[in-house]
Amino acid sequence: MRGGNPRFLLFAALLGGLTSSPVRAAQPETPAADPFQSVSWDGIREVTFGTAPLRFDLDHVRVEAPRKVEDGAQVPVAVSVQGLGEIKEIIVIADLNPAPRAITFRPLSARPRLAMRIKIEQASAIHAAALTSDGVWHVGGTKVDAPGGGCSTPSASQSSQSWKTHLNAIQGKAWRRADGGDRLRLRLIHPMNTGFVTGIPAFFIDHLKVFTAEGKQVAEMQPGEPLSENPVVSLDLTPEGSSAKGYRIDWSDTDGNSGSAKLPPAHQSLAAEEP
Repeated sequence: MRGGNPRFLLFAALLGGLTSSPVRAAQPETPAADPFQSVSWDGIREVTFGTAPLRFDLDHVRVEAPRKVEDGAQVPVAVSVQGLGEIKEIIVIADLNPAPRAITFRPLSARPRLAMRIKIEQASAIHAAALTSDGVWHVGGTKVDAPGGGCSTPSASQSSQSWKTHLNAIQGKAWRRADGGDRLRLRLIHPMNTGFVTGIPAFFIDHLKVFTAEGKQVAEMQPGEPLSENPVVSLDLTPEGSSAKGYRIDWSDTDGNSGSAKLPPAHQSLAAEEP
């Protein structure tokens, strides 16, 4: 057929143009390089965060720890998040540990900061990731130089088994901060066995919840294997999350043990300039 139908020819020309220049799907964002150059970070990111958006944000997510420690079983770590709005969750990770996740913290009615002591198996980067309400993980970190064996050395109480008679014991104190909120410091008696010592199975606290005396849950933590023996954690509650009547602490461990303790109300005030 000579000439052809002009409408058909126009349609064919448009179709040819579309097929010769296909629309390309958006490529996934290339992960940013870890500023701490951890050899384990890419694998940890994939396992822990999957394809969720993540960015390094050292200005807003701060991790404080000694640059060098002599005891890898008791490494003080403090995490604070500022200027990012509501924080849904904070995860603390010791990259080169055989089980890297030290703790997951859901602030609820607490400020997005937490202090604790953890075990590290060797010199390692320590990352903290904070989840904002838009679904983005903001990551900070630091490096700690330590001798080997923090996770693969038996706990000090393992030989005496003294923890068995005090397993339900929780020590704690509350202080009133200048902003009207309370600071809580908690110490739990538990061996926190990692499972990486021959003949000693994993046995550690895996849930810790904080309630006001009136029954409102104000914070939640999920410790991992790296939290130190007889763990000590400190957190700051907002004024709205604080109680003049005190608090209740509930916990459970990987063997199905559980406990609950009452914490009296704040008995004194912290100095206004204290962080």
